[in-house]
Amino acid sequence: MSAGGAGGRFWDYLAAGSIRVPRCDGCGRWTWPAQYRCGDCGSFDFSWTDVDPAGEVFAWTRTHHAFDRSLADSVPYTVVVGTLPGSGNVRLIGLLDLEAGDVEIGTPVRAAVGAADGGARVLWKRP
Repeated sequence: MSAGGAGGRFWDYLAAGSIRVPRCDGCGRWTWPAQYRCGDCGSFDFSWTDVDPAGEVFAWTRTHHAFDRSLADSVPYTVVVGTLPGSGNVRLIGLLDLEAGDVEIGTPVRAAVGAADGGARVLWKRP
């Protein structure tokens, strides 16, 4: 499968309950954010591959203003950039289901799909 429509494809898979990231068919490099051409080997061919959900917190912030209407009743909430070591250290942004005092850089987390109004989002959970 080529990476055409790459940005939308991530959200389509997420809405179906799957976290997938493109992987180059030529050299096997994980590519995120999605691109049309591999930066390592130049291939235009990618396969959207399920990722290993085991990760760790790379960065986090506590949000006190909802930037999405579906989160208006949830403020304050914690947004995390999580690293997925089993997938080439791809970093995904998502919500954390822990209180801010329970998280720090390097905290082990697992990526999951969480429901949202009209779609889905990445949800980070403590394993």
